[in-house]
Amino acid sequence: MKKETAHLISTIFHPIVFAVLFPFLLIYHQTGDFFSATRWMIFSVAFIIMTGFTFLVVRPDEVLHDFDVSKREKRPVFYGIMIVFSSLYFLAAFILRGIFYPLSIVALGIIVGIGLFDLVNTRVKASVHGGVVAAYMVTMTIFYGYFGLLATLPLPILMAWSRISLKKHTPVEYISGVFLGCIITIGTFVLGKALL
Repeated sequence: MKKETAHLISTIFHPIVFAVLFPFLLIYHQTGDFFSATRWMIFSVAFIIMTGFTFLVVRPDEVLHDFDVSKREKRPVFYGIMIVFSSLYFLAAFILRGIFYPLSIVALGIIVGIGLFDLVNTRVKASVHGGVVAAYMVTMTIFYGYFGLLATLPLPILMAWSRISLKKHTPVEYISGVFLGCIITIGTFVLGKALL
């Protein structure tokens, strides 16, 4: 039962889920336009699907268990593909809406984040799950203040329990991911505020 619950939490709060939610929440918060936010969310889903499909084409013999890249030797290819598609996403947002559009700035932050996680993960294993859930918590805190913090505070704790229970990460690896996620997100919002 414990393992099934940990798997469920890890799946419900997977980085891909947040990659779908982020554009919607960001655009909706910025514009209040549900349909525009939904269009950008669908646009984002298309890029996520293309990224996954490309990985499967490039490495058809490698199956990502639990959508996880546990083996260090698989990470450079995976992160490389993610950087290519994140860069294309950034260019699309930039061309369609300009650099000052919040999603363009966040997309740039994602590219930097992937690069940093790739660099850190050549030496140690930092939890991408922890980084993404921390980024979400910081973002909701910036958008909604204390209410956002209180509403999302359980997420990093649940994810820590899940990833450590599944033996996907040690506490140090998880905390490293959370730290990176917080730093990258704060840096992205500081850049965004300076540009906007």
